Amino acid sequence: RLLIKITGWPRIGFLKEIFPKAKFIHMLRDGRAVANSLLNVDFWQGWQGPQNWRWGPLSPAQRHDWLAFDRSFLALAALQWRIMMDATEEAKRLVKETDYVELKYETLCSRPVDVSEQIINFCGLGWTPTFQALVQRYPIKNTNYKWEENLTPAQQTTLKTVLSEYLERYGYD
Repeated sequence: RLLIKITGWPRIGFLKEIFPKAKFIHMLRDGRAVANSLLNVDFWQGWQGPQNWRWGPLSPAQRHDWLAFDRSFLALAALQWRIMMDATEEAKRLVKETDYVELKYETLCSRPVDVSEQIINFCGLGWTPTFQALVQRYPIKNTNYKWEENLTPAQQTTLKTVLSEYLERYGYD
């Protein structure tokens, strides 16, 4: 078994080619929290503008949304999350439904034992009391609330506007 965490571009097609029996777990997180987080890490390349980041050029619709918010870096971070969600939707079509599951980060944080057991079962592994005890030993803290604390009301409106369709699609409305 190989367990890896990959952020950014989904590599489902590549990994499925190398590991034909691979199973994929997409841990979905609220785009508002992701955008806020991107603004607070030193490796985010969005500060250089979309012409210099690694996510490719903005589509006309994405560029329109970015310009509508005066080239806001926050709007750009939100667009990056949309780009990643679109790429993931496309990539998951490359595998059978039985090889892909989507779970929410918030659910993992609030119910770590239940979600961990779901993951273990999805992977075809055996759930054991020993593993359950390990899961219970390490609490997971949901930090999705930070976007509401860190951003001004105007910035929160920017996020909600840029992400509205996607937030609704993924149950974050």
